[in-house]
Amino acid sequence: MTLKYLFFLIFTICIIDSTLAEPCLNDTLFFVDGMPVYKEFKIDLDGNNKEENVKLTLIEDVYGWRNFMLTIDNDSVLGKHSYNVNGFLIIDLDTSDKFKEVAVYTPNANGPDEYIIYKYDKQIKEVGKIESYATFPGNGKIIVNTEMMFWTKIDTVTYDEENCSLVNDPLEFYEIEIGAVVLEPFSLYSDRENFIVIAELDIGDEVLVIACDTSPFCDEKTPLSYWYCDWYQIKSDSDEIGWAQLKSFLYKLDLPWRP
Repeated sequence: MTLKYLFFLIFTICIIDSTLAEPCLNDTLFFVDGMPVYKEFKIDLDGNNKEENVKLTLIEDVYGWRNFMLTIDNDSVLGKHSYNVNGFLIIDLDTSDKFKEVAVYTPNANGPDEYIIYKYDKQIKEVGKIESYATFPGNGKIIVNTEMMFWTKIDTVTYDEENCSLVNDPLEFYEIEIGAVVLEPFSLYSDRENFIVIAELDIGDEVLVIACDTSPFCDEKTPLSYWYCDWYQIKSDSDEIGWAQLKSFLYKLDLPWRP
């Protein structure tokens, strides 16, 4: 089924169903990977064969601490997204249990998407936050894709149902394996702690970007601070393998840089 046909089908159903008092899919704002984004919807969230009314209300807080209220039946919580809130998704973190979850969602054209996930079991509980593009396969895992200037970092976040939380277990090194040509000179160091130069890369040298360590905290005052201090393992065309921080070779390799 094409997306165009899906929109036509939804529009037709909503016209036919327009006399009903209950919310129809015309409350859909847009779609994310085929999943509708709502402001209000009725669905059975806790597996008791009774639909709950889920509603998202945007609010203005003069202190900037909150920007939405999520209401499920008679319970409400206040929350704060980094950006303006668009709506919520109905997701299923684990299809083997009876619950479905609500993810208050904000797409961001200039940065990562953001999801705040809630579970409803007679009251609303916050499960956790994902601050990047995510998919929900329904096996208790969340696949998180983060844009890293010239490559995509993929993490798996685990849903801990017992503690109603998300567990992130980042890798020590993310494999990249991207070849590139040096556009401006920079240095490779022996390791990530001692700045001992083992190679000077010159214009025209061919290198292989092998892996990345994304763990360093970065206090650089730059819009690129999220990536700026990451360490990259790089192999020179003379087979020397060393390390360089992104800030030392940013735009100095002919990589598919992302704005």
